[in-house]
Amino acid sequence: MTNNTHDDRICEESRFLAHAPAGRNCLLTGMAGPGKTTLLKEFVKIGDFKLTDAQRGRVDSLLAESESLRLFVRENLEQHAYGDVTTSEITQGYAEFCADKGWNALPTAIVERTLPDLMLDVFHVTKSHDIERNGKKSNCGWRRVRLKAAPAFHLTEGE
Repeated sequence: MTNNTHDDRICEESRFLAHAPAGRNCLLTGMAGPGKTTLLKEFVKIGDFKLTDAQRGRVDSLLAESESLRLFVRENLEQHAYGDVTTSEITQGYAEFCADKGWNALPTAIVERTLPDLMLDVFHVTKSHDIERNGKKSNCGWRRVRLKAAPAFHLTEGE
């Protein structure tokens, strides 16, 4: 981390905090990277780190990205008595969601492995292996849940 500015160091250490729970202990005991003494004194003095709006935005985005699948499920799926959604529909929607936010999506294998517990936790539904799509009842997915409808785009007169 040579030739980095103070802002870069704070961002790097914030990223460390966001992705490594043990990082909090390292930082507080003064064992984290360049500038550790100054940052530790700042933390002790005011109880937090002074971040610019840009730094705070980057930290918030990193934290949200680390919970991106849960965030997608909560924001883009909804309970519906007669709805259903396949694993591939969720995976495709999740990939588009991450792309729109400039985030790196989790690999498909991890999404597929994580979804059953996440869907049970958020919607209290278990995985089904007979969701019908294109005349075939052999798709995996969830019943009583659906993708939320995309907001309708309305043109006003003169556009």
